[in-house]
Amino acid sequence: MNLVGDKIYLRNIEDEDINVLKALINDEYVSESVVGWSKPISSVEHVAWFNNLKSDNNFRYMISDKDESKKSYGTAIISKIDWKNRSCSIEIKLLGEFQRRRVRNWNNKITKKIHFWRT
Repeated sequence: MNLVGDKIYLRNIEDEDINVLKALINDEYVSESVVGWSKPISSVEHVAWFNNLKSDNNFRYMISDKDESKKSYGTAIISKIDWKNRSCSIEIKLLGEFQRRRVRNWNNKITKKIHFWRT
C-alpha cells in the first residue's frame, strides 16, 4: 500500500532502491543518529538483507517527493504495531541532503493518519 500526503509520497520499496538503502546503512551520520547500533555492511550482506525483506512483518517505505516519486528522501519503517491500542514505532532514515528539513514531520503525519485513523 502506497501512502500519499500533502507533500510526500511513501511508496513500497522496490528492487531499484537497493543502492539508496545501502547508502543509508553505510552513512556515518545516519548510523550515529539511529537508536541501537549500526555497522558498515558489504554488498553481499546488503543483498541478503534486502532479499529477506519479503518475510518482514514491518511496513517499509521509501520516502519520496509527491511530484517526483522516484526521488528518494530516505526510508520510513512502521514497526511494533499494536492495532488494538492504535500505536506503533516509526523509524525514519533520511539521506544527508534531506536531513534537518520538514520531511520527518510530513512523514509522521501521513503514517499516523493513514495507518490508524483510516483502519
